[in-house]
Order: sequence, then C-alpha cells, then structure tokens
Amino acid sequence: MFFDRTGFDKDASFSTFRAGWSGADHAHEDAGSFQLYRKGVWITNEDLGYDGPSAQAKGHNFPALEIGFDNRSKRVGQFHLEPTKPAGILRASANKNYAHVMTDLLGAYTSGRHHSFSYQAVERHIVWLKPSIDLSDDRLFIYDRIVSTPKSRKGTRGWQMHVNSKPALSGSQASFRAGSHVGVQLVHPKGIELRYQAPQGKHSQYPGERYTGRLLAEAAREHDEVRYLAVVRASDAPTTVPTQPVESDRIIGALSGNDLVLFPKNAKEYSPEVLKLEITAKTSTRLWWTGLQANAGYTLSAQRNGKTVDVTLTPGGKLLADPAGVLATELPP
Repeated sequence: MFFDRTGFDKDASFSTFRAGWSGADHAHEDAGSFQLYRKGVWITNEDLGYDGPSAQAKGHNFPALEIGFDNRSKRVGQFHLEPTKPAGILRASANKNYAHVMTDLLGAYTSGRHHSFSYQAVERHIVWLKPSIDLSDDRLFIYDRIVSTPKSRKGTRGWQMHVNSKPALSGSQASFRAGSHVGVQLVHPKGIELRYQAPQGKHSQYPGERYTGRLLAEAAREHDEVRYLAVVRASDAPTTVPTQPVESDRIIGALSGNDLVLFPKNAKEYSPEVLKLEITAKTSTRLWWTGLQANAGYTLSAQRNGKTVDVTLTPGGKLLADPAGVLATELPP
C-alpha cells in the first residue's frame, strides 16, 4: 500500500493506492485501486462492504479485465487467491508537490491454477499533483497499459472510476460535485466515450452491493495493446482547465493547464535517450517526466516553432530525477 496526505487540517487532501493483498481468504479484488479524499469529502473511493459485488471488480478503481476459469466461465475481475505472481509497486516517491506510483499488476490477472494467461502486461502509473503554492487544486493522472496475449480471445478491457454523485457526461469528459468541483477526462484513447452506471445497493448492507456510481469506458478490442490515460481534477471553483493529449513513439501524457505529465508507454522497454515531443506553446509550463533513471542527471531543452514546442531530454546534466525516476522541473522559455 502507498498513502500520502498534504496535512492534518480540515482542508487537507489524502490519497491511497493498493497494489497487493493481505493474504486472507476474504481479501477484496483491489490490486491497482486508488482513492482521493479532499477537504472532508471522498472524490473517489472504493466500496467497503463485506463479500458480494463490493469485494469484486465492480467495487474498486482498477482496470476491469476479463479473466477465465477452468470450467471455461469468464468474468471481469482479478485472481486474488491464486495469482501467478504477486502484483506490486515497482517505484514510489512523494514530496510536498507531488506523489508518484508505478506498478506491475499482471499477477492479478493471470493464474496457473485456472490456466488463465490472457495478458502479457498490465501496468498502472499514477501521478498526484497536490495543492501547493503553484496549484490550488488536486489532479490525478492515471495511465494504464494492457497487453493481451497474441491470438487469445480479447475480452472486456475496461476503465472504471467510482463516483458518489451522478455526473454530467460529454464524450470523454464527466463533471460532478463531491464537496469540490470534479472533472474527469479520458485523454487516451482518442474518441472514447464515458458512460455512467448508477449505484445498486446501500452502504453497509450484506452481501455488499455496490453503493457508489461508476464511470465506465472500454477501448476497441481489435488490437493486442490498449492504453488509457485519465486526468481527474478537483477544485474549489467550477473553472475549466483545458487538457491536451501528448504522444510520441515511446511517451504518452497530457498537458493539463500549465502542467505537463509524461509516462513511458512501456515501462520495461523505456530507456532515457534523446526524445522529442510537440506540444502547444504555453508559458511557465511545469514538467513532470516519469520513468527515468532514479537519481540520474539530465539536460532539458525546448525549441519553440510557431504554435508548438519541441522538447528534448538528454541523459547527463544538472537536472536530477528523484529516487523513483521522476523529473520535476519547468520547460525552458
């Protein structure tokens, strides 16, 4: 488990992330689930009921993938008792401005006992930009990479997030009130649409029916690899922050307002070399580049060409990545 908070006052923000299980036979299917709490209200949280749907995939914020069993039945969920290998956190870091978690969740979706090997990779990376001197709101950037085994049946590979009030939907965007004004946008894949599923039970009933609503989406099934990138923003005022997708051959990310957050498309293959990205020109753009070598030095340059900026990152230099490989800096003017 990873958890972090901005303080212990009534206006504090708090975030948690879970990547594995306790080992008890009543464990929930919650590997990869995240939660965010802000100013006394849950922005998104998992169901906490005993048994039933609240203990399964429907009750948590993690990739909703279809798994199979020996009797050839299938359902959306995780193997929380007989996984092939543990799911776990690969990297994590936190300070007053941000927190970052990189995980490998493949073990939760494969099982030797049930002969279920439909996936080759299930990764989840999260960056939480905290309220600070430069930022008044909370922002979560959630990147998921799912790779199906070639020639296997490509079942449900969905994205989900729990909400505590009915949202207004517009394509890939959703907005609702949860104490704060909350906006959710699926930046990748392009053209995807969110839908809403209402609660199906009450808090604390047994067995635990799902008492939160859910935002749901599913990418096309024809390709082996699926990538989701979502941006969740919680703020005091209903202001609109434009979000722009960013992508190159090996990098995927989003420019939210003046904050540019970048992830390696494939965490295991990425190596820090000279990379170039084109983004719409902004002033005072803050950069959060994940997946780099821990504690390594880099040199960053930016070249403005009309309405775009070419960003180049080169190994070696005075800019240092943190112990989890996150480079937090500003784009050169």
